[in-house]
Amino acid sequence: MALHLRDNDALNINPSIGVSEAFSVEGSDWLWAVTGVYLIVFFGLLVLCFTSRESDRVFHYLYTLTILVGAIAYYAEASNLGWSAVESRQVFYVRYVNWVVAFPSAALGLGLLSGVWLLYPVAFALTDGAGILSVTSGSIFVGILDILTMPLWSATFIFMSRNWDYKKLQLNFTYKDLFNVVEQFASLKQTKHLHDDYLNSNSKLNILRRRNQIIKNNMSVPSLPIIYITGATACGKGTLGKMLARDFGLYHISIGDLRREHLAYIRAGLPGTAEHIRKLTKDGQTIPDEMLELYGTVPAVLHYYNHRASGRRGTWTINLAATMLNEAITNANILAQKEGLYKGIVIDGHPLSGGVISERVVGMFRAAYAGITIVMESPRGVARQRYLERARTSSKTEEAFEKRMDFTERVLPDFIELMASYGDIVYSTNDGTMSIDDAYETLLSKLQDNNAWLTFTN
Repeated sequence: MALHLRDNDALNINPSIGVSEAFSVEGSDWLWAVTGVYLIVFFGLLVLCFTSRESDRVFHYLYTLTILVGAIAYYAEASNLGWSAVESRQVFYVRYVNWVVAFPSAALGLGLLSGVWLLYPVAFALTDGAGILSVTSGSIFVGILDILTMPLWSATFIFMSRNWDYKKLQLNFTYKDLFNVVEQFASLKQTKHLHDDYLNSNSKLNILRRRNQIIKNNMSVPSLPIIYITGATACGKGTLGKMLARDFGLYHISIGDLRREHLAYIRAGLPGTAEHIRKLTKDGQTIPDEMLELYGTVPAVLHYYNHRASGRRGTWTINLAATMLNEAITNANILAQKEGLYKGIVIDGHPLSGGVISERVVGMFRAAYAGITIVMESPRGVARQRYLERARTSSKTEEAFEKRMDFTERVLPDFIELMASYGDIVYSTNDGTMSIDDAYETLLSKLQDNNAWLTFTN
């Protein structure tokens, strides 16, 4: 078997043409060794990116990218590439490309503790700056500095940080963190039969801020398919929507409950803010940014006083229905990141804006629409009886029912017409002679004949 002598042909393949002070084979050999060090550290960090705790990987990602760029830069320099002739001297500009990428993260990690960074101005002065050291000697000098400040420091930093409490440092960016925040928010939702002590508004606002910050810093969420269930007042659509959610792994959103929840902010300790926003909107003034950031406060007050306001960050109008639905749908999509938790969203109610069906609100979520809207029908007398039965535990009156029924009969046909242009309409009946379970079975029998429903649930 013939033996072949290992040789470095980099300078023969990529010769140094047009310079008198050129790179040597010995210098190239050294830089190949530096490249090897970078690659070893890179693959080590890459493995740790997958094996360490998800919430503790922020520095792994930071240094892995830095080391990869350094490995590529040294590969180019060892191959006698990435240089220019400056007054007949060979100057490797690729090392400066490496430093532009590497130094921000290296400086962040070093914290100016080691003092090694002070040698870089010295290295520049002795090599490319004044040309005191030869090209090969300069490459060896800079290579030693780079090994100390990049691969060696990266490995040391990751080793030192393995026992840090990333949560206390507020660096534990993870999906698990996001789930906990959203679930904490969801546990405070009690939109049925609200009481004065229904929620601590400040704590809820803090949870929403944290959740929104995590979303901003970490991810875009998936888009679950959406169906609607609507109908006349007191037709049972809310209960039936919850039953569909329970049996088919759906996230249930009640537009009516969302409105009541927002109004609860005013009853839960925000009267001063409410009055202030009311005055601003009546006077046509701009709502301050800090108030716009208090999600829940502004939409609730604007809904309560039937006002709209323009924001400082452009000419736009706060739309209560869009704001509420977007928050609720975002929650559902985030929670769906947990495997098997939800596979779709069912929305009950009418997406209104200014007392009419809002094509804009429906259009915002049209891309996720699964092509099916359920319409529950119920005789007016049956609906009245069901509505007044609830009056035993609330302030509902027959006059209130008639107003709501008249309103529903006005807007429901518009909603059905709009959704019919997007997909299928499935009608079902709750005629008052059947229990809610019977009404549910009747609805399921209608849905089983609909292809859009079968696609949605499979």
